Amino acid sequence: MKKKYQKLNDICGNSWFPLLFVPIATCFLLLYSFSTSPLFLNEGMDSAVFKTMGLAILKGKVPYVDIFDHKGPILYFINAFGQRLIPGDLGILILQVIGLSVALAFLFKTAKLFINNAMAFLAVMVSLYLYGGVIQEGNQCEEWMMYFFSIALYYAMRYFVVQSGNSHPLKYSLLYGVCFGVTFFIRPNDAVAMMGGLMIGVSIWLVYRKEYKNAVLNVLCFVAGFFLVAIPVFSYFAYYHAVDDMIYGLLVFNKTYSGGASSLLKSVIVGHKYAMALVLFSLALLIWSIEKRQILVLLLPVMLLEWVLMGTSLFSHYYIVIIPLYLIYVALAFMRLSNKQQKQFPILSLAILLMVPCGSGLASLNVFKRHVSYFMHGENYQRISNFYDETDALLSNIPDDEMDSIWNYNLRWTGGDLGNCSAFSVLWRRGIVQCNLITAGTDEVLLKKDDISAKKPLWVLVDFKGEIDVGSTVIASDYELVAQTDTSICIINLYHRK
Repeated sequence: MKKKYQKLNDICGNSWFPLLFVPIATCFLLLYSFSTSPLFLNEGMDSAVFKTMGLAILKGKVPYVDIFDHKGPILYFINAFGQRLIPGDLGILILQVIGLSVALAFLFKTAKLFINNAMAFLAVMVSLYLYGGVIQEGNQCEEWMMYFFSIALYYAMRYFVVQSGNSHPLKYSLLYGVCFGVTFFIRPNDAVAMMGGLMIGVSIWLVYRKEYKNAVLNVLCFVAGFFLVAIPVFSYFAYYHAVDDMIYGLLVFNKTYSGGASSLLKSVIVGHKYAMALVLFSLALLIWSIEKRQILVLLLPVMLLEWVLMGTSLFSHYYIVIIPLYLIYVALAFMRLSNKQQKQFPILSLAILLMVPCGSGLASLNVFKRHVSYFMHGENYQRISNFYDETDALLSNIPDDEMDSIWNYNLRWTGGDLGNCSAFSVLWRRGIVQCNLITAGTDEVLLKKDDISAKKPLWVLVDFKGEIDVGSTVIASDYELVAQTDTSICIINLYHRK
């Protein structure tokens, strides 16, 4: 038995072994990322917004000016690049496979700082299993950030575990800054928590060691890395005279959306954040119990900031960003078990991790079962197929040269029997970008810009299951009904300007 284990350990230690993560990532995403996998019809909810924003960029529209969503521009550039590679979902899926493969390889390297090759591979697979419980639909902004966090965390952990007696390499901080820049222009609060927390931890350690000059130089390199990303982003929006629009969509709107600092502080003691606190506290205890406990200096700021800044809505996919912390948790528990040190605590820790937050261990299994059922063309598959058949027939009433004149009045989410399926994805599936500004998020500023009575578009799509009452609007007086879907499937009307 020991010889077989040693052989497995040697295989996992081979230089080519990380290439195995490519087929693993591919299989995982094909089954779990239903919004981009060719095995599924469902285009998702958030993912459909991001794909729409990417398509809009390819059609010459400027994010936040011609079409609005409140995530960062790099997320939309990624979705645009994927669709530029291969139209539709496949190009985005390929980028996901590349990102997840790289992330898994770096998580593997991180785990090997504490445990042998075979156990490190097992730790990665446990983390991937937990990821399946919170991925939701795939192509989430947290997913793209997690890829960069995994890379940065490895180098920071490598320093604290192997090189903590030496000066912190400046090139590491430059890398942290680049990762911070990329993730900041996807979702700022997680970037500040994960990458900002990482840099705070490094700085505290250097100040503790009285390496003041090295601390200042590392901070400057971090800032330089950020500007390497920020300058091209600002240049793009400056070219279109849209810097203020970008800042509004990325920062100002999201401040209102999250409820501000007071709401974030209050959120630490509500909902699933109790469970998150339990995981982070037990991780801190695990770190304290090992010889290299100085890594707590690195990770404590990350954990505390993420606990506060993760958000108030607490959707399951918010937890994707802390998958690298889950990996460290599993690796340290395995290390304690392999050293035969007080097995009860690491076993209890693994049990806690598998159950919370969001019951991610059980959730992953449930997602797997649901997706297998879907793949076998169950009832949900048929409902979505019928929905898209109806909306495709509806849009066929519009001449090809007028497809860029469709106003999405209130198509948002379908809900109900169709689950996480977005109604406005009917446009994206046909390569159409709505001609109005609003996709999902709204406020008074945006509504004033998106005035249908002033713009008077040729075509209007109205979902009568939506939140907006259209009975007394300009549609009733200035537009005529052209077609309607089968009301037993959905209630979407198509209007043409009189």
